[in-house]
Amino acid sequence: MRALVSAPKDLKCRKRFKSLFQDFNVVSICKKISFFQWNHLTHICDELRESGNGLIPGISREIILQKEISLPPLAEQQRIVDRIESLFAKLDQAKELVQDGLDSFETRKAAILHKAFTGELTAKWREEHGLGIDSWRENKLGQLLRPMITCKPDKSYEYFYYIDIDTLDNKTQTVKEAKKIPVSNAPSRASRGLESGNVLFSLVRPYLKNIAVINEEFSHCIASTGFYVCRCNDSLSSYFLYYLLISQDTINYYTSYMKGDNSPSIRKGDFEGLKVMLPSLPEQQEIVSILDSLFEKEKQGKELLVGILEKIDLIKKAILARAFRGELGTNDPAEESAIELLKECLQ
Repeated sequence: MRALVSAPKDLKCRKRFKSLFQDFNVVSICKKISFFQWNHLTHICDELRESGNGLIPGISREIILQKEISLPPLAEQQRIVDRIESLFAKLDQAKELVQDGLDSFETRKAAILHKAFTGELTAKWREEHGLGIDSWRENKLGQLLRPMITCKPDKSYEYFYYIDIDTLDNKTQTVKEAKKIPVSNAPSRASRGLESGNVLFSLVRPYLKNIAVINEEFSHCIASTGFYVCRCNDSLSSYFLYYLLISQDTINYYTSYMKGDNSPSIRKGDFEGLKVMLPSLPEQQEIVSILDSLFEKEKQGKELLVGILEKIDLIKKAILARAFRGELGTNDPAEESAIELLKECLQ
């Protein structure tokens, strides 16, 4: 059989190695034996890739051609393939379950936040404190915020620290790192003053959830006018507002007000017009405490599942390595050696 195996895209070779050709009459053309060859050569390519990770990544033609390939009897190749397929099927099933678990995190998060801002999450707390849901009051968000601070970079300094959308991580809703920019090159949009406890909300493409609470580390920075900088009054907790803003119900509301083609955004008035059902400050703090605890557990569970996914991929590689070292218990001493059979075919 003449088999063509394309090299992986990231496998660099000095002589533009494109494929390997083998002319083994002894190799079966059935799909499962081809599966054996493919996995075997994939495993070999991984080894060759490791060999090529020097100062100048790449492998020579000589290394490829001198690479020894173990060739078990055809019947054992079939058993190896069957064994690999059986093990991989179980791992793929486990991987699918883990991925389903990961995919459900956002759904659960949305459900938890919905319960928080409809009063369901703290129903027991209100009962214990002799309160009802009628203790919640409807307000427009703008009524709960202090005016934003206008602040330009100080020209007496050489540099200033700037926060724009690029500096936010919209997966974790945190500021990654402020940009250090020469004051002489300050963007025209750098004019939002910040304080510890402010909540940033990007008015551009709100569905991307570029939202973050400013901690002490970034309180000296200047933010872009692309953000609405929320400065809560005494009746509103910053972290209560943060959780409200990242909730899918709020994002859906703001997304419906987007205008523009290139950089769809919402207006300042649209942002401030959000209707907020506001509980007492102690109940806000209780809601934040419950959400912090729940989401910390969710985070730990997500990290655990991501670790399992990584382990599944490593297990697959380990199975292939053992398979091609003859360690899957598939060998039969009574079978004729593939090398001897190959010699007969070549005579």
